[in-house]
Amino acid sequence: STCGKFKKIYVLCHPGERFVKSYDKVQEMYSETKFLYDQRKGDFAKNLHEVVQTHSNDLICFLVDDMLFYRPFSFEDIKAIMRNPEVLAYQLNLHPGITYCHPSDKPAIAPSDLRAWNVEPKSNSSPEAQQQQQPMMSTKTEDQQHCPKTGLLPSSVVFRRCLGSEDWNYPWNLCGGVYRGND
Repeated sequence: STCGKFKKIYVLCHPGERFVKSYDKVQEMYSETKFLYDQRKGDFAKNLHEVVQTHSNDLICFLVDDMLFYRPFSFEDIKAIMRNPEVLAYQLNLHPGITYCHPSDKPAIAPSDLRAWNVEPKSNSSPEAQQQQQPMMSTKTEDQQHCPKTGLLPSSVVFRRCLGSEDWNYPWNLCGGVYRGND
């Protein structure tokens, strides 16, 4: 399966004429992926709504075609963090070093309440108990590097978005956001 840890992968796109052949090749390579092409204005919103409605009981992760990941991340940790009802979203594109918002050409001020969180599984608990487990505050160990600006570990961070600006205050983001479909 090309979907890996995902149940289904969708590509919502509107390729310019010069990219159509390239998208066709990608679609051939990943036949399990569903491509939804914009044919006219408003199709993106319609297609996006269809995907969210189809997967309303799942976690939904949005990525854009020019994203690069340079550190590993754990889908299991993301799922555990998203089980906490106080967590609105998981943003793969944010870390304490983000200080500039390119789309608005403005500084991106990180919230003052950033807290590093890490999921620490209890190996002796049942699968049911592990599902109910809440994210725990992480602690720094000698072999982990921290962000020099904040002192936080390069793990997951939680924050109240109203305390940040630009990238730190987006309620909904197609660039690395993970959400519950029913939210």
